[in-house]
Amino acid sequence: MSFISRNIETGACLVGNHPETDFSDLKPISKKLFERGIVVQSVRYTSAHLERAFAKSGAQNVGVFWDPSDLGAIRVLIDGCWHLVPSVLDWFDGVSNDLWTSLRAELGNATDAGAVEHQEANPNLNVGV
Repeated sequence: MSFISRNIETGACLVGNHPETDFSDLKPISKKLFERGIVVQSVRYTSAHLERAFAKSGAQNVGVFWDPSDLGAIRVLIDGCWHLVPSVLDWFDGVSNDLWTSLRAELGNATDAGAVEHQEANPNLNVGV
């Protein structure tokens, strides 16, 4: 049974473009909604729906589905309705979690290597002490 038909059967409304994807073996994760949106895998997501939910109820836990093959958008359960919520950066459209995790690791390694090179070039600095 698909994600869409399962939720239509339970009476939940769907907002946004929801592909016919089978999520029958998945459960939503709980994420905290803050004023600036939701963060999943170090990616921030926001929409008018999230802004209204925060204005109405403040910080709150919400159900979230995210697709590891595409970090461009997540689905968030607000007041019984699933909303498609885009990343604040279009760059994440079509980017997989595996690629993003690798990029974050490489950026971290580059930052660490840069700090070591900076410390070696400036031995009198007490970096990290």
